[in-house]
Amino acid sequence: MRTALLVSFFSIVLVWPRAIHAEEVWRITSLYWPPYSGAQLDSGGSSMQRLRQALEPFGIKLQVDYLPWARARMVARRGDYIGYFPAWPEEVDDGFTASVPVDWSSVAVMVRKKSGLESGKLSEIFRHRVGLVKTYDYPLSVAAQALRRPHNVDRTPDDELLYKKLSEGRIDAAITDPAVMRHMAAESGARDVEVLRILERRPLVIAFRDLPGTQRRLRLLKEAMERLKGAGLSLTAPN
Repeated sequence: MRTALLVSFFSIVLVWPRAIHAEEVWRITSLYWPPYSGAQLDSGGSSMQRLRQALEPFGIKLQVDYLPWARARMVARRGDYIGYFPAWPEEVDDGFTASVPVDWSSVAVMVRKKSGLESGKLSEIFRHRVGLVKTYDYPLSVAAQALRRPHNVDRTPDDELLYKKLSEGRIDAAITDPAVMRHMAAESGARDVEVLRILERRPLVIAFRDLPGTQRRLRLLKEAMERLKGAGLSLTAPN
């Protein structure tokens, strides 16, 4: 009987990671970046929901403070914050370590419908007025073109203003995540923007602050994402 009880106990331990990990709170900063993250969004956004789903079996609670992006990255350096999310790998600052991908994002050239722009080559796009979000760390291919033609670059503080400038024709193209831009368009009741070209698909990671315990958190999150994938909620890059 004792052997049977021990087998049952260890079976539960193997199936339920909550039983072998002490309950804890991960406090992170984030930003309003719909549909991925935002205090106003259902479940805090789709990426935040995925992260909560991954951590829940381990008994880990997520506490999120939503701030403007530059401030979110600065605030995450102090107090009991363990990092910030979601971030592109380029946005993992010194003093932080990137996690495995939690979700996926895209970087695309967005234009107004019937804009007349046809070439998706960056060298051609940057011959026109191009909008970028000034607090984002863009892939090197985009950053290099922006440095070559700075007079054609309009840097805006956030995606909301970026969408407004594009829809009003104040810029000819915008480079950002297409899901974010489509969300802005839907919020305004319009369907006036479209993807000219997907440039890259980018992982969304947690930037973990380099603290005692960070390596354990990195390993735990890797296991959590593998379990989530095994449960049928695979990490699929958006189209």
